[in-house]
Amino acid sequence: MKIVADESVDNQIVARLRANGHEVLYVAELDPGIEDEQVLVLSRQANAILLTAVKISVSSFSGSSCFTAEYCSSVSLASRRTRRPSW
Repeated sequence: MKIVADESVDNQIVARLRANGHEVLYVAELDPGIEDEQVLVLSRQANAILLTAVKISVSSFSGSSCFTAEYCSSVSLASRRTRRPSW
């Protein structure tokens, strides 16, 4: 599975995903500090799932130039669990 991991995702999670055979593009390695909209663009261009540990709402992107219904349907968002994984 192809995943774009936002820089808010712990590097241990990224390492585990990679160890399990997933292709992970990690924003912290690629371009730290980029805007959220650019992270969405990256995940769209890579045709990848977006993984983030930051709680966001789709409405926070409604004023952006990249927000469309098609765009939202092509990006999956995952938020951090309340407990840390045991691995």
